[in-house]
Amino acid sequence: NMVKVRAYQRRHKIRQEPTHHRIRGFESHDVYVGRDHVGTYVWEKPSPGIAFIHAIDIRTDWQGKGIGRQVVREILREMKTLGIYRVELESYGKAVGFWQKMGFYETGDIWEYGEDDLIVMHFDMEDFDG
Repeated sequence: NMVKVRAYQRRHKIRQEPTHHRIRGFESHDVYVGRDHVGTYVWEKPSPGIAFIHAIDIRTDWQGKGIGRQVVREILREMKTLGIYRVELESYGKAVGFWQKMGFYETGDIWEYGEDDLIVMHFDMEDFDG
């Protein structure tokens, strides 16, 4: 998928490519801007109509440029075409604001995970105008 993202007053084309890691229903994708590998994301479809985002990891030197937001929008577009109606994830506290801006909401469930808590969040596809 090729999409355009505004960053530093320039347009970057993002290319997302599936990697060779497609095990037990997990979809792993690499994210490129030009030839630069800038990140990876992993998701799965654990049951019909529901998807779970395991990770979106954008390289530190590419963060803050709108790439993560664009990647999430592309993931949601892809999921919508697959008949997904709800997307779930677990977020560290420092990333909750990002996910809320993307339309995710907290369910009220919190998982203790070492020193950090993971906040369970959902996104309803009926809210996605893609």
